[in-house]
Amino acid sequence: MDDYSIYVSELLRWNKVHKLISKADETRILDRHIKNSEEVFYIIRDFGIKEIADVGSGAGFPGVVFSILDRRLDVYLIEVVAKKCAFLEYLKTKLGLSYEVICKDVNKIDKSFEATIERAFGKPLDIVNTMEKLSNKYTFLMVGENEDLTPLKSLGYKDIKLKEGFLLLKKK
Repeated sequence: MDDYSIYVSELLRWNKVHKLISKADETRILDRHIKNSEEVFYIIRDFGIKEIADVGSGAGFPGVVFSILDRRLDVYLIEVVAKKCAFLEYLKTKLGLSYEVICKDVNKIDKSFEATIERAFGKPLDIVNTMEKLSNKYTFLMVGENEDLTPLKSLGYKDIKLKEGFLLLKKK
């Protein structure tokens, strides 16, 4: 089995008990989550980033995918929910990956990273200040098609169109 097959299989198994992703997303893990994360990885790879923190990692998208695609990339998965942290730690061992899980509130992290990324499912403006404080160089946001980009653009974010949604980036 390849890494993605194991990832999907374990995610579905854990999801039965721990609700890591919505039931509706279970049939779209490869298309919606993995392919979207891969698309973003290949864009940000061109920035020469060596370290990235996935803020609010949840079930590991996009951070785990980044770690699978480039095992030399230093990936930090920041997640406050203990059951999600447990899944991410289990998956790291199962896949032989070297990312670090930081299981605490993002506002209580005293480390900074070369880049931060978040899949913004709520209001991106609510987290950008925290993400920018954690970032030494780049802040990335993955947002949906229907997100109003105007407030983020007024903060200096540039957008890149994805197959589904946008990748917004800001360089310090």
